[in-house]
Amino acid sequence: MKILQVIHSLSPGGAERLVVDLTNKLAASTANDVVLVTLKNRTEHNEDFYSHEISNTVKHIKLSFGDGFNIRYIVTLHKLVRAIKPDIVHVHCVAHYLLFTMLRYRKPKYVFTLHSKAEQGLPPKMRWLFLKLVKLNRVQVATISPSNRESFRMFTGLNNDKMIYNGRAATKKSDQYESVKNFIENIRETSVDSIILLNVARCSEVKNLGLLINSVNKLNEQGKAVSLLIVGDGYNNSVLGNTLKQMAGAGVHFVGPQKNVSDYYMLCDAFCLSSLYEGMPISLIEALSCGCPVISTPVSGVVDIITNGVTGFVSPDFSEENYIHAIQSFIDRKKFIQTKEIIKLYERNFSIDECANKYYMLYSGSLS
Repeated sequence: MKILQVIHSLSPGGAERLVVDLTNKLAASTANDVVLVTLKNRTEHNEDFYSHEISNTVKHIKLSFGDGFNIRYIVTLHKLVRAIKPDIVHVHCVAHYLLFTMLRYRKPKYVFTLHSKAEQGLPPKMRWLFLKLVKLNRVQVATISPSNRESFRMFTGLNNDKMIYNGRAATKKSDQYESVKNFIENIRETSVDSIILLNVARCSEVKNLGLLINSVNKLNEQGKAVSLLIVGDGYNNSVLGNTLKQMAGAGVHFVGPQKNVSDYYMLCDAFCLSSLYEGMPISLIEALSCGCPVISTPVSGVVDIITNGVTGFVSPDFSEENYIHAIQSFIDRKKFIQTKEIIKLYERNFSIDECANKYYMLYSGSLS
């Protein structure tokens, strides 16, 4: 099967992380010919962050598009798809670039993965046309969690999506593990009972990091020894990033984007999400694969799989009071969290093997 994966870039992020893992896994089968197309590849914007992880069995085509709309981009991508002649065109986040191709070139099967709430994730330009193609089964939408599916169905009135959980390749220690361990142990020296929390997210309003930072600040004001590590891109060169840094107390550390993020999951006490909405966060799946407990706002993905007091803690709403209570609940009940159950949850539902197998079934028309 000739499979074409299309995404805007390989910058640090969940959809990008999934695409690299999924592409590599599909290409591991000699029965598949896999091509990955990235539209943007500017090093100065970190748009090639995951490029070094692409398997040499994958053909990677970089189109070097710029920002903003340009009819030339649509024509270029259309010509490329026709030249490759794929059986499957799997699109992530950039469906508007392919609407013309979907209309004019019917040979491939088109799959679109909805990586966030339908209001945000469906192509904003010509959305009515995209949904018309979905309704006519010219495009197959893949949703990534029960809440994500509900969002799609309520927003569009359609019910012909297929749900496939995101997956992640098994994480492992890097050669930088000891260095990260020393860094975290130096932070813990403030107290033998100190708690190290981790957030992995690019700088974005939707990640709602003001809630997380303020919560950590207030816990420290109450005499709790709580530190927060924020791993991600964009905090050094944006208005929002500067605002968040100004809010941050002494217990908050911005460590930038890291290629060895698995070391941080393994060494921190809990992974924290404070997002306003999500689809099925890859960062959540990474945390599960490392046996790292989760503390989160009640967003899609998390509410579908996390059991309070067993695999993590989910606040009932997005208020600061209840989010602080969720962190405090983790601190009070940390010893009761079952690491083995967290890893079992990952292995049962969120391995890249399971994810790739489901997508292959979707491509071949055998997924019920």
